[in-house]
Amino acid sequence: LYVAAAGGRMLSGIRDAMAQADELCAVFADSRAVERAKAELAHVPGLSFMSFEKFLEGQSSAAGHFDWAILPEGLAFAENVPLVLSAVYDALLPGGSVLLNETTPNEA
Repeated sequence: LYVAAAGGRMLSGIRDAMAQADELCAVFADSRAVERAKAELAHVPGLSFMSFEKFLEGQSSAAGHFDWAILPEGLAFAENVPLVLSAVYDALLPGGSVLLNETTPNEA
């Protein structure tokens, strides 16, 4: 599970993550970011995309599915940090791990 706002570095991060995974779900801040990522990476097998809204609504197959959740941009972009953390927790298998890299203070 790769959760990020969006940006140029996110695509290279996804490529790196896919080099070591059979399956990866990339969650982005909005549908525009999802469409940009799909345009560049739709050809990669095992890679799926969804918006943050869908992820937080629980309308995904992510529940209890992932060994790792990678949040390379931290949670500064999230308006509701507890809700995001809860959704990430729900997406992890028992014993799953979270890699969180917080670089910016939450301004929300």
